[in-house]
Amino acid sequence: MDTRAKKRVERACKEVENLRELHDKNNPLNKSHICGAKTRQGNPCRKPPLNGRTRCRLHGALSPSDKEHYNFKSGKFTKEAFLERKKQNLSYIFFKALIDLENEIIRNS
Repeated sequence: MDTRAKKRVERACKEVENLRELHDKNNPLNKSHICGAKTRQGNPCRKPPLNGRTRCRLHGALSPSDKEHYNFKSGKFTKEAFLERKKQNLSYIFFKALIDLENEIIRNS
C-alpha cells in the first residue's frame, strides 16, 4: 500500500476507536450530557453543555435565543402563539357549527 492509503486506514481506525470510546458503557461521558457538535476533525465535541443549553460555549451556547435574540419582534410566530390561535379557530368553528345545528333544530320544529 502507498502512504496515502495507509494514512486513510489509520484515520479510519482512529475514528472507529473514538466511536468505541463514545459508546463504551463505562465511559463517564455517556453518563452525562455532552455537546455533541461536529468538530473540524469530524468527531463529536466532548465538552459539557452550559447550564440550560444543549451546546458548549464554543459551539453556540453563548448565542442569544428566544426573546434575547436581536431579531425577536413580537412572538407572534412562536409555537405557543400558533397553538393558541389554532385552538381559538377550532373553538370558533365548533361553536359556529353548534349554533348552526341549533338553528336547524329550531327551524325543523
